[in-house]
Amino acid sequence: MVNKIEEKNGNEWIEIGINFGKQKKFREAVLCFEKAIKIDPTIEKVWYYLGAANDRLQYYERAIECFNKEIENNPDNVNAWVHLGYSWEAFGKYEKAKEFYEKALEIDPDNQNAKHNLKYCNQVIDRINEIKAEIKKNPDNKDTWKDLADLYLDIKNYKKAIKNYEKVIDIDPEDVESLYSIGSCYGFLGDYIKESEYYKKVIKIDPSYYKAYYNMGISLADQNKVHEAINYYQKILDIKPDHIDSLYNLGILYSNIDKYQEAIDVYKDLLEIDIDNIDALYNLAYCYYKLDEYGKSKELLNKYLELDPKNEQAIKLLEAIKTDRLTDQEKQKVSKGMKIQKEDKQANKLMNTGQELLIDETEKAQESFKRAYKIYEETENDIGQANAAKYLSLTYKIQENWKESLKYLKKAYDVHSQYNFTQKTAEELYDMGLSFYQLQKYQDSISHYKKAIALFEDLNDLLKLSDSLADLASIYSKIDKPRKAIEYLEKAYIIDLEMEDNLSQADDLKEIALLYKQIKDYIKSLQYFQKSYKILSKTNSKGQKTLINLIKETINTINKNSEISPELEQEIEKTKNLFT
Repeated sequence: MVNKIEEKNGNEWIEIGINFGKQKKFREAVLCFEKAIKIDPTIEKVWYYLGAANDRLQYYERAIECFNKEIENNPDNVNAWVHLGYSWEAFGKYEKAKEFYEKALEIDPDNQNAKHNLKYCNQVIDRINEIKAEIKKNPDNKDTWKDLADLYLDIKNYKKAIKNYEKVIDIDPEDVESLYSIGSCYGFLGDYIKESEYYKKVIKIDPSYYKAYYNMGISLADQNKVHEAINYYQKILDIKPDHIDSLYNLGILYSNIDKYQEAIDVYKDLLEIDIDNIDALYNLAYCYYKLDEYGKSKELLNKYLELDPKNEQAIKLLEAIKTDRLTDQEKQKVSKGMKIQKEDKQANKLMNTGQELLIDETEKAQESFKRAYKIYEETENDIGQANAAKYLSLTYKIQENWKESLKYLKKAYDVHSQYNFTQKTAEELYDMGLSFYQLQKYQDSISHYKKAIALFEDLNDLLKLSDSLADLASIYSKIDKPRKAIEYLEKAYIIDLEMEDNLSQADDLKEIALLYKQIKDYIKSLQYFQKSYKILSKTNSKGQKTLINLIKETINTINKNSEISPELEQEIEKTKNLFT
């Protein structure tokens, strides 16, 4: 039996990747398609699938490389041409995108996606040309330059937007909107120094332009320049006293430097404007707690828990206050209530960085996830910790370090099972089953797969249920229990039949046929081969050739090693007639 856990070919990795894509797990899909490419880079559509997954992750440069490779191998793949257009649109390159939509329509004149996007590209290009024509007539009209810059900003072509806003500034050096927009464009391009420079220019010209103060406050807070950030938020509130986001951020910053009374004053002002702001309500309760005003803190926490009754952070703080005798340990446990927001924000950034690096630089991604895990652990953010552990397990899985992968899977499972996150716990049980298998701990592997199967049944997750049953069959085959393996493969076949997944049905039947061959029940073996072939013959799958070879090998084995009964002879002839 071909081991589904261990010995996957390129087409099988593609099928797994496609299934991950259906679940919107695009990073996992990318890993599968890359494994397929390592096995055979010429497999049909493999580069297209990899490009599409990268496109969904907004890795547009990678996507473009993949679609170009797909077109080299298969120039008639209309979807690859269309997706190339999508990717160039994402860069604001509409002229370039237009070329690819037109090429797609040469291949398939009725392709609706290409038609729709080509129409939109033409509208954008026509509008750009209209504005340029107006500029040519009157090059000193700053509003026309601004219209062109705004359009480039809308289509995310930030470099061209900056170039045209600068034309506005050449005409009117004190146009604050254009200066502000240039700062925003540099922010989108990741040049935060230039971003700040332009916000400062805005503020110098128009001290009442509060949006520039706000963005400066965010930038400075991210750089841990707390006092400077506070200064900018205070200036916003001088201009616009009801600016809720500034009030909220200012309260957090005051708390971070232990100025709790100042934070209380700010949160009170905020709640007068936005009475339903639940985050401000908790933060206010926390500040009163820090000033030992337990009665006020308790009252606010009870109100908060009416709105969010399962909030662990609020429950812990309320329980500590109710004792009326707060120990140093309890104080330390809940004192992170405000700082947790800042620290978790840092951890979230590390998680995003790790996810971006996961495919190409696994070791760097692993380090980023470890740092995030440590922060979540320090802030007692169980859910964040479990998420970081899950990604850490994935990095070790990529490195085939199954022991470490299992270690972090268990950590993630412990948290998710505690919170009754059934989907996550089922997936973690499934992954633990795989890890135990790779460590040759087959009984542990079987136990975890069975638990996962029970949960996938409850969730009606047919895709994962089918995979789990097939993997469990692989383990039973590995430990020389072919009849048990057949039992689980037949269950997997029923699920694949329900999902109308023809390729998986054919694969299940083929594996059952090989198991019956193993126990020398040749009649049943040939009958299952026949069923598998009939399904494959309708799919135009390349697997037909492999299946025919397996059938021929089985017939040769029968002719060499057994007496052929009339019934068996009949099955041999029926099987041969399928493909001769």
